[in-house]
Order: sequence, then structure tokens, then C-alpha cells
Amino acid sequence: LPADELLALELVQAGFEDTGAVHAALAAHGAERLDEAFDADGLRMRVRLPADRVDALAAQLRDATRNRARIGDNG
Repeated sequence: LPADELLALELVQAGFEDTGAVHAALAAHGAERLDEAFDADGLRMRVRLPADRVDALAAQLRDATRNRARIGDNG
């Protein structure tokens, strides 16, 4: 994928306690929030960000949340 291509991703964060860390990581990587909702498992969010930032965002989320936050490609 071209580095400047924007991807829409489904971000599933399993714990309410990680919401602040998730929002900080998204801001640090220039992610745009498309949708955000809370359910019984925690935060579910769709975001858009440059393709070349996905791996770095995933790594920051993993480290900041002790691997509780997950990113899945949603097309």
C-alpha cells in the first residue's frame, strides 16, 4: 500500500481503563475517529489513518495497554 493511503480500521479495546491511552495513541499517530461506542466489553472504535502509521499505532497500543487493545482491518 502507498504510505499516504488512508485505511479505515476497526479498533476494539477490551477495557474501559485503557480509553485514555487509546485516545492518546490515536492522536499521536494522526488517526481520525470515525465512530466510537461503548459496550459491555469496553470501547469499540473505527478510525482512519495513513497506511504507514498502522504498525506504529498497533505497537503503541500494545505497549500502552499491556496488549489489551487490538486493531483489526475493517476495509
